[in-house]
Amino acid sequence: MKHILIIIPTLSGGGAERQLSLFLQHFDRTKIKITLALYQHEILYSIPEDIIVINLNRKSKYDLFFFFRLIKLINQKKYHIINSKLSGVNEHVMLIAGFLRKKNVILEIRSSIENKTINIQKTLKIYRFFKQPWQFICNTKKATDALKKILPNAPIEFIGNGIDTQKFAPITLSMNPQFTIGYIGRIDRDKNIETLLKALKIVQDKNYLPFKVMFIFGAINDNVYLQEIKQTIIEYQLDKKVEFISQVTNIEQYYPIFDLYLLTSHHEGTPNTLLEAMSSGCVALVSEGANSDNFLHQDFTFETTNAQVLAQKINWIASLEENEIQEIKQYNRNYIKQNYSLIQYTTPKN
Repeated sequence: MKHILIIIPTLSGGGAERQLSLFLQHFDRTKIKITLALYQHEILYSIPEDIIVINLNRKSKYDLFFFFRLIKLINQKKYHIINSKLSGVNEHVMLIAGFLRKKNVILEIRSSIENKTINIQKTLKIYRFFKQPWQFICNTKKATDALKKILPNAPIEFIGNGIDTQKFAPITLSMNPQFTIGYIGRIDRDKNIETLLKALKIVQDKNYLPFKVMFIFGAINDNVYLQEIKQTIIEYQLDKKVEFISQVTNIEQYYPIFDLYLLTSHHEGTPNTLLEAMSSGCVALVSEGANSDNFLHQDFTFETTNAQVLAQKINWIASLEENEIQEIKQYNRNYIKQNYSLIQYTTPKN
């Protein structure tokens, strides 16, 4: 049996955490034993009882006791594989594993290479310095291709995110009295929520259509940004149109409510909420920054900070005939089933 150590900051919030939660629910327990190490013991997603959880209890960015605990953990010989997830964690693990001459490391790059918040250059410098045969896994084809050009001799694999297409499926509902726009994501400046609000103000000021927004958010990475968002909503007189909903556990029941799903991020790897929305039969509109692997045709994308174009495309989608809407929804659903469905991997073959 292989014993794997997985290291991640927390198990709350973003797409990496959600994908890890899915893996922990379904991996082969006859072949693999998992130990999960968290920088901080923040857990939103459920963990099976057989998973060993270690709290590294990081107090601050320069917590020396935390680093000593991480060094001791990585130095243990019982782990066949050390799996590091997310930027920051990667660099810590690489430095420690490099000095300890550990070769059994798998590093995940879970974003596009262009993402300025991901210090990929630091990762590459450490990799080149230690010259260890560490494995890279990317969850976007774009990042995989870019990394292979930078490190042509490194072991690099693409493993995309997966969606339960039976759980995230269309549901027939009665017509919404207002055009309903859905936003789902954490509170973080990289999500570019200000452009979304600017576009909504344009839609409202030009009387394009009556609408409401369901603003569903999970982790709050930036409380100051959250207050700025709320103040902007009041300033734009959108407070009667925007409904805030925090950390729902039945997110699959919300997608069918949306007439339009919006994602405005500056950068994304493989955005789970987009895949879920498309699987649920939503019409989706995303920024170019979020469309990392060309999930959607350019008709359904917009220049990331161009609120004017976003407003125009919201109005265009709202004006489509019902048969056109149904055609888009079916296309989105089929695309996810063919390319990102977990069902094809978990259903036994006859």
